[in-house]
Amino acid sequence: MAKPPAGSSLLFGALADSGRIKQRKNGSYRMVLKGVDEIDWFTDRPDRVEGTWKPQKLISQWESFFETSEPNAQASFKVGEERELITFEMFKPKFNNKKQRLSFKIDAGIINNRESDLVTGLKGKALDEVTLFIDDALVDDGLYSCDLTIAGLSDAYLEDANLTDANLTDARLDGAYLNYANLTRAELSDAYLKNATLTNANLNYANLTRAELSDADLTRANLSYALLKDAYLFGANLTGANLTYATLHGAALTGEYMPYENLNEANLPGANLTGANLTYATLNGADLTNAIWGNTICPDGTLNSGTSPCTAEQLNLA
Repeated sequence: MAKPPAGSSLLFGALADSGRIKQRKNGSYRMVLKGVDEIDWFTDRPDRVEGTWKPQKLISQWESFFETSEPNAQASFKVGEERELITFEMFKPKFNNKKQRLSFKIDAGIINNRESDLVTGLKGKALDEVTLFIDDALVDDGLYSCDLTIAGLSDAYLEDANLTDANLTDARLDGAYLNYANLTRAELSDAYLKNATLTNANLNYANLTRAELSDADLTRANLSYALLKDAYLFGANLTGANLTYATLHGAALTGEYMPYENLNEANLPGANLTGANLTYATLNGADLTNAIWGNTICPDGTLNSGTSPCTAEQLNLA
């Protein structure tokens, strides 16, 4: 997956099926674009790297990209049979995912009077085949080693984010989109990650003690050597996850509240399952080589006292 190089100059483009310029009661203008499903990004010379994002990702990083001033932008579109081009200052967008609608305040007067008159003349007219170009943002080094203690990041779009060594103790990340995020050695004790998407995320050596991960999607996540002591994983999807030498002491991994197969094909060699609750969990194809057992509640609900592993029958594999 292409990723913008740190320190590069980043430009953005988007296509929309249609649009309209509306004037607000306070006199300001707003552009509404329909049919926007992705944002194209590309780097300025000499990097020449390109990729696509969901609109939510650009919006979630808007303040960091345009910290000192709002960007200039251009929109090209057809009005009837004529093609028009306007240049304006663009403010942080909003996105309606259901309607695939991107909307944002524009200020053409800051460019020149001609642009301002163009916007006024286009007010309320149907705009077709819209192309949007945004110039230009500086990519920093991500959130490496940052302190986000008790941060409110519910529903945040953090795909590919570099959160290596980040302190996210007690952070609210419920519903956050952390697909492919790098959370190596991140401090996530007592973090609230209910319904978070962590597919393919790297949580190697992360501390998730008492973390709330109910209904989280951890498909193919790397949790090797992660500390998941007393973590809540009710209904979490850990299909194909790497839990090699992870500590799951006292973790609740029951699948009671979700119908999908939450530990199928998971890698658990050397994982510490002492006191873990695996009631209703499915482990078809899971690798449990040298896993550590002790007072573990097996998938069939029986308490496996001592250090003997759950039997194939108790694992519902018979």
